[in-house]
Amino acid sequence: MTGPSCHRSVVRRDNWSKVFSRFPGVWILLIAGSAVFGTGCRSRAAVVAPPAAIVSPTMDVLYQDDAGAVRDSSMWAVSDSAELATQWKRVTAASLSPPPVPAVNFRREMLLFVAAGPRKAGDRIHVDSTRVVGEALHAFVTITEACPRMPVNVYPLEVVKVTPTRRRVEFRVSSVLGKCPPESVRSR
Repeated sequence: MTGPSCHRSVVRRDNWSKVFSRFPGVWILLIAGSAVFGTGCRSRAAVVAPPAAIVSPTMDVLYQDDAGAVRDSSMWAVSDSAELATQWKRVTAASLSPPPVPAVNFRREMLLFVAAGPRKAGDRIHVDSTRVVGEALHAFVTITEACPRMPVNVYPLEVVKVTPTRRRVEFRVSSVLGKCPPESVRSR
């Protein structure tokens, strides 16, 4: 049996689970059909998992601060030494003893700078992960609100080192409330 009815079929794993859960009798038909028709066919059905996103294997935090060197909410990527020198000077300007510009091999690494803008004391910003989605690198960023919130403004920022890409970088930001005792939640 090598005619047109003997073709390679590709079935996504998540589609099969829907079929089997809705129609349990499909198991019997599948087994019977493969016993009758599958013996003469040289190709088998390939089960293909959905494409996995590429996640950055390395993510090192190089710098965190909330002193106010960057006062607006902004996020950007740096992928060359000249831009790094300029941006490092910018983000460490409010530090009393700024750290030196880090050594970065831009063939193997790039930097993401994330600044939360004006927040309350204790709030933090953090790059949780990166993932290639289509034509973009998505950087997932979380802003955590401290509890209880103090009435003093700070400007949290973070610089992380990630695997480089030539894709555009898109930042996906979410805000979460830190762990609060029950009485401070009620006072908000």
